[in-house]
Amino acid sequence: MNCDFPGHDIERIASPGENCGSLCIASPNCTHFRHAPDGLCILKEAPLATPVTNTGEGSCGKDHWNSDGSLKWLLNCDFEGHDIGRIESPGDKCGGICVNNPECSHFRFDGQFCRTKKAPQSISRKAINGGACGFIPSRNFVIDKSPGNSGSNVGGFGVIVLF
Repeated sequence: MNCDFPGHDIERIASPGENCGSLCIASPNCTHFRHAPDGLCILKEAPLATPVTNTGEGSCGKDHWNSDGSLKWLLNCDFEGHDIGRIESPGDKCGGICVNNPECSHFRFDGQFCRTKKAPQSISRKAINGGACGFIPSRNFVIDKSPGNSGSNVGGFGVIVLF
């Protein structure tokens, strides 16, 4: 607790402290966050090596998306729906399959198949047992909100909170 990653603010959202990490993961550019005593979750985009600073109040943390520069991924998650393809593949190839498809923005490996997806960056991640999910930060698509095509998902978790 009582920490911050000074500067690098990209967004301020009124939120309970326990939701701040999930908000960071849901924001494609967020790498760090701080929950301030005024009830705001402050999302930040900073180099991963940015040092934590003692502030005397508030809490902070950072997401732990794995990244190779062109895409980000985590274990045990999904971006439900929005599938545009399904290809039998080893898990370590799924991100590359998505990168090579210009219509793909997100992906999920379920243990046997790579499921490519087309969705906006604002789509929420759902925690799920097994597999992995990821996204390409530079690709953002608009959701078709026509009847029968819901784009809403449950938010996820998976952050490192520093105390």
